[in-house]
Amino acid sequence: MRNVLLVLLLFPLTLLGAIYVSQRALIFPAPSFELPASLPAGVEMIELDAGYGLLLLPKGSGAPSPLVIYFHGNGEVAYWSIESFRSFLDLNVAVLLLEYPGYGGASGSPSQESIEIAALSAYDKMAARPDIDQSAIVAYGRSIGGGPATGLAAKRPVSAIVLESTFFSLESLVAEMGYPSFLLRDDFNNGAVIERLEIPLFLFHGRRDRVIPFSHSQRLASIAPRATFSDADCGHNDCARPLPGLLDFLSTELALEAGIDAN
Repeated sequence: MRNVLLVLLLFPLTLLGAIYVSQRALIFPAPSFELPASLPAGVEMIELDAGYGLLLLPKGSGAPSPLVIYFHGNGEVAYWSIESFRSFLDLNVAVLLLEYPGYGGASGSPSQESIEIAALSAYDKMAARPDIDQSAIVAYGRSIGGGPATGLAAKRPVSAIVLESTFFSLESLVAEMGYPSFLLRDDFNNGAVIERLEIPLFLFHGRRDRVIPFSHSQRLASIAPRATFSDADCGHNDCARPLPGLLDFLSTELALEAGIDAN
């Protein structure tokens, strides 16, 4: 009987330990992908203190360009987003697609800390460049990328934040899913950052999202001092990037030349 009780006691402890140890493999399931030796035309690789960035720069503008730093979802790599951001160049907006440690051939392993190091390195290196307008840098995060995007906004001056299909906090999302949130090693708390920043926020979320419920963006919008909220009849991974509304938002908030045809 004593042995049975011991097993019953140890089993949940062992299970909790396994969850604690393996959680980053679940939160950051990096795809098997190696960056091609030759990058597409107009794309420059930027070495960072952790991870790397893929930079798209407008051509022939002369003046320093505003910059969007993009943080992708946990099952993606930066390289896959190159073509979807070329429209930004028509507004003279540069884009840095940040790659996480352990993703896309980058060394290291992904965690809140390592991605934050990459984000801060990306910001500091780009803000020091003469072709980048350091007063007009936007943090843009999709899904898990919303965490490092708001984390960057908490530690560096950004002009605006864009959040696409992201969560209020990782802790609240995990709790809703029925998992022990107290075991989280990486708690990206977007809500805690958003409610205290007096900068413009653009939110987009699919109403049929079953991965990160629509209600998370609704909660973020309810506490944001300056929020623009856009939605669509789609889920988590089948939503088209909301380019018309997003580019209009950037045009207004960054005082860019008026709008382009993003359809």
